Amino acid sequence: MGFYQAVYSVGMFTGPFLARFVNDRFGRDYGFWLGGGFAAAALLLTLIWKHS
Repeated sequence: MGFYQAVYSVGMFTGPFLARFVNDRFGRDYGFWLGGGFAAAALLLTLIWKHS
């Protein structure tokens, strides 16, 4: 459980941290695209690992 919480906390910090740089450089819309890209990658990995 501790490992899960450690990985989860890294994601909770890294997502907004990266989004700030993307928003500052490209605008707020691209921050949402970044979040959508991460969600799509997570979905793809879930589907791949489900069939393994």
